[in-house]
Amino acid sequence: MTKAAQRLPKRCSKFGVGKHIGGAVYLHRSYEDKLGRMLIAAKVKVPDDFDYQIVKYNYRTEAVSFVQCMDFDTAPEPTVGDIVTVDARGNVRIRRQPRDPEIYHHKWLFVAEDYGGFDVEASRQRSLAWMRLEGIDRRRIGRKSYWDEFIVPRLNDTECGDSPVGRWSRIRPRGRRVCHGRASGSTVASKTKRIARHKTAIRRPSFSLPIKCLLRDGLVRDETTVFDYGCGHGQDIQLLHDMGIDCDGWDPVFRSAKKGTGPICRNGPEGAAHKVDLSPFSPADVVNLGYVINVVENVDERSGVLRSAWTLCEKLLVVSAQVKFAASEEHSEYADGVLTSRGTFQKYYTQHELRGYLEAELGTDAIPAAPGVFYVFKDESTKQQFLATRYHRRIAVPRKRISELRFEENRDVLEPMMEALTRLGRLPGPEEFSESAVTIERFGSLKKAFALIRRVTDEQPWEEIAERRAEDLLVYLALARFGRRPKLSQLPPSNQRDIKAFLGSYRTACARADVLLFRAGDPAAIDTACQRADVGKLVDNALIVHRSALDYLPPMLRIYEGCARALVGDIDEANLIKLHRFSGKVSYIAYPDFEKKPHPALRLRVKVTLPALAIDYFDYSDWEDPPLLFRKEEYLHAEHPSREKFAQLTRQEEKRGLLADPAAIDRRSKLDLRLRERGLALRGHRLVSAGAAASKKV
Repeated sequence: MTKAAQRLPKRCSKFGVGKHIGGAVYLHRSYEDKLGRMLIAAKVKVPDDFDYQIVKYNYRTEAVSFVQCMDFDTAPEPTVGDIVTVDARGNVRIRRQPRDPEIYHHKWLFVAEDYGGFDVEASRQRSLAWMRLEGIDRRRIGRKSYWDEFIVPRLNDTECGDSPVGRWSRIRPRGRRVCHGRASGSTVASKTKRIARHKTAIRRPSFSLPIKCLLRDGLVRDETTVFDYGCGHGQDIQLLHDMGIDCDGWDPVFRSAKKGTGPICRNGPEGAAHKVDLSPFSPADVVNLGYVINVVENVDERSGVLRSAWTLCEKLLVVSAQVKFAASEEHSEYADGVLTSRGTFQKYYTQHELRGYLEAELGTDAIPAAPGVFYVFKDESTKQQFLATRYHRRIAVPRKRISELRFEENRDVLEPMMEALTRLGRLPGPEEFSESAVTIERFGSLKKAFALIRRVTDEQPWEEIAERRAEDLLVYLALARFGRRPKLSQLPPSNQRDIKAFLGSYRTACARADVLLFRAGDPAAIDTACQRADVGKLVDNALIVHRSALDYLPPMLRIYEGCARALVGDIDEANLIKLHRFSGKVSYIAYPDFEKKPHPALRLRVKVTLPALAIDYFDYSDWEDPPLLFRKEEYLHAEHPSREKFAQLTRQEEKRGLLADPAAIDRRSKLDLRLRERGLALRGHRLVSAGAAASKKV
């Protein structure tokens, strides 16, 4: 090893990425989440229109700086621009770029080895090249003027055209990713083994997870067109057709027109997908790239497939891939993934890694829909509308208290108006209420019609609805900070009206949302909110609620849970959410048949650690005797229709002494033994004598 190589600095060991300079660490923004709570508290202070590339954290002062470095991906030594620094007290200082700006050396330290923005190895070789030079004034190399005048010419003299350093002159940015035209390790590997990609296609009787997510979130409707890119055996296509959805699909093995599989499948490319001719494919509102990129062993081809799918979609691309908790220890390493015993390739991602890859390749936000499933929207307004609806609670329409003749005569327009008022929490705009024109014609204005509605229903319900809608809006705006909060003009017209009606101005709304987000990162504030919550079960270290009770939590706890969901997506099978009071963790817990079984068994637990941005999966499905759940009513809101039924069972079990020692009945085998000892049995949600249960069976 050369002396220069021995002197090469190393990445920050604490975060696994980042450059140490003095008492601070510098990270590219793709890895800023590693700072966790330290970042969240500072980021809310950064102006919305300030675009930065580098984050600096000072260990001694706890200040966080956000640095503009516009040429980070394209320049060997990128230039330092404007800097926004937020100190530990929340004070903000802005430093403008000087005439002779600073530059960053060793930029490969700021990123991980798999970063897609530039050639990381070439950057490392660049460091070795200039570190070999003699006669460098190391007091001045941090300034661009000295570097360009005295160092760059000497480097150019020593570089050969085919050296890793020489490749910098041939770099061409492509979105946020930079392509060098070099053969990656996976490209070489793919020439030495034949990968059986066709074996990864799975026959399933129901929709795949990404399609389930689309249907769950209302992103595929009757009028939506869908293209399934890499559709395998085509079950999703057939099931969507059965629903009346206009869909198409292509697969190189099972759904190629060359094989005569019918008109719903179009001929497409085989081989290197990054050289795709898109003309045989169908552009569609929604394109599903379901579990495709994880089976492509060639890095450039993987990128090409993703970009091809992005080109085809007109509104939304949904991308899914295998996540690391699904990996088997029996797999052998191959390229940047593993080779399975069936001869197939699998690239297993972490949730954070997959999101970063998609955003780097496509240059826009990727929104988690579920573990390993992400939405990427083409249109900012559509994306914001979707995000806002995620935090839009369902509220019952207020009931009439009194009868009034004029209301009854105009029921055909007033009842739809009540639904619109409940949905919005304010007077609707013309396009938000289809009967606006008729209502105005009859009453003179929507305000006058609303006055009649208030008379027959009372004022208070409408005030409460407006307050809850304002809370929904604050939750949405707070969580929008995790991406890049949109400008007011980028919001859908409906959301713009919400802001004006509930919060006055966008600046005021964002400021209030930032306060809530900041407090959601404070364990003391979370603990206080958990103790004051009027829903859920408070235990020593957490508040546990049924997912149906999330809407009844105060805004700060909804934001706390929303931070976790922004990382992992929705976990449909989870029916309990555990909000840890002190550790910055949120757990999603699945008890199948929660409603049907008196004591359902634990199936799955997903723990999201917010400070570390870590996601841990615990699968109990193969346990012979998993833990059981008792006192189900404690997790529900008071208005839940099953609460009293569950509570009645708990009262019976308490009366019989079954709940006196929870550890004695926390498994199915233990519970069955205790019931037999006492001559009891469970019949649905009732505790009966064993004899009565036996006679019922007969």
